[in-house]
Amino acid sequence: MTPLHIRGLAAGYGGRPVLQGLSAGPLAEGAVTALLGPNGSGKSTLLKTLAGLNPVMRGELLLDGEDLAQATPSRRAERAMYMPQALPKGVHMTVFESVLVAARSGRHGAAGHDLMRDAMAVIADLGIAALASRYLDELSGGQKQLASLAQALVRRPRLLLLDEPLSALDLNYQFHVMDVLRRQTRQHRLITLVVLHDLNIALRHTDHALMLHGGAIEAEGLPAEVVTPATLRRVYRVQARVERCPQGQAQVHVDGLAGA
Repeated sequence: MTPLHIRGLAAGYGGRPVLQGLSAGPLAEGAVTALLGPNGSGKSTLLKTLAGLNPVMRGELLLDGEDLAQATPSRRAERAMYMPQALPKGVHMTVFESVLVAARSGRHGAAGHDLMRDAMAVIADLGIAALASRYLDELSGGQKQLASLAQALVRRPRLLLLDEPLSALDLNYQFHVMDVLRRQTRQHRLITLVVLHDLNIALRHTDHALMLHGGAIEAEGLPAEVVTPATLRRVYRVQARVERCPQGQAQVHVDGLAGA
């Protein structure tokens, strides 16, 4: 059975399509897929459509053989968890309480002591145990982002959708979060899609990549197969090299803007 397959997807806003006949997959369980592409290419629209926040104009979103486009909102919420770019304003609740509430809402029937243990384990794994008793409305932007990610991970959804989860984080936490995300995705057999603008993070920390351009898939495959001088020129309009560092890791070096 195909974990996630997108077929002929058209979706957008106010009747105006942003995604036009987009097809991708299969996207495997236990793998982190990077969504890449310039601003306005359809990355956030794709995540919101998978989460049920945008209507499907046509096409199929097959998750384990079930078409999410035909699923009820409650069924979609059971299967997919979406973390937006703009986080909601913090309510007066501690980090631990918020993560525990998320665990209860996403894992019906689990024992209370198991949920409390898992909530604290995710908080500790993300390196924010010191924030557990702090209130959300007291936190910095980066701290709120980490708390929100903890809420998403503790639910263990089948489909985890993260829209720029690193945008407010410093360099240390960017690497730490991607390590945690990849480990949790493998451990719990999640299907994770994450919007990233840092191509080097995508090359280093993800298993699969989709590069969008103009509402369609420009390239799909292993990150090092997707992020190439040719795709960077076509999609980002830059002259760039992708070279291996002494440790063997692929890295992007931008030399300038591409000509017409």
